[in-house]
Amino acid sequence: MRREYVTKKYVKLKDDKIKIDGTTLYRIVAVENFGDVRAGELGGYIQTVKNLSQEGNCWVYDKAIVKDYAFVGDDATVRGNSMICGNALVVHKAQISGNAVICNGASIYGNAKVCQHGYVEDKASVYDNAVISGNAIIGENAIVCGDAKIFGPHIISENGFITNNTSCISIGPITDNEYKYITLYLNNRGHILCRIENCVIPIEQLNVIINNLPSNLSKYKDDLLFIDNNIDYYTKKLHCDYKED
Repeated sequence: MRREYVTKKYVKLKDDKIKIDGTTLYRIVAVENFGDVRAGELGGYIQTVKNLSQEGNCWVYDKAIVKDYAFVGDDATVRGNSMICGNALVVHKAQISGNAVICNGASIYGNAKVCQHGYVEDKASVYDNAVISGNAIIGENAIVCGDAKIFGPHIISENGFITNNTSCISIGPITDNEYKYITLYLNNRGHILCRIENCVIPIEQLNVIINNLPSNLSKYKDDLLFIDNNIDYYTKKLHCDYKED
């Protein structure tokens, strides 16, 4: 239930502070009961009162951090060792936990969750009932929404548009390195993007992957666009096996 008049639900503790990259952050303490927070309960750290709304049941728990121009509002919660920074926005009933990082204009709202080592950046948006976890990275204006769940090694960027669990697949690990994966996903123009992270893939292997796409993605195979973070995979070969994750 919303308070009719805005009063302070928390204050900063000026004598309980830490420094991160030269920025001073202050621990917060609740001064009244709200949600599951009781008066006198310590919270996490913020840079200024502009980082956390005095309205709603939003709260920064544990050792979590909100700094710079980032904002947490409504009934959103930030827990664990997570960090909200840059000019990121976390509102509605969004939940951030674990070691998650939300930064650089990213927005998390609705009932979305970002947990474990999830990383959302560069004006990406996660909303509805979407879940980002594992080591997943969402960036570059990508949108993850609906009931989509992005786990583990997925990297969604370049205007990716993920609305459910069949909009994105990950193939790997490649060779003996568990972090070498191929992620195929749809963008907002209906094209497939192929994200190759820390790995060079022979074109013949990519052809095998393309020819064995799930039925919901196979109709787009002629429109494949490739992103390679490291080197031109057309000119350098790496002989390795793959399996579908």
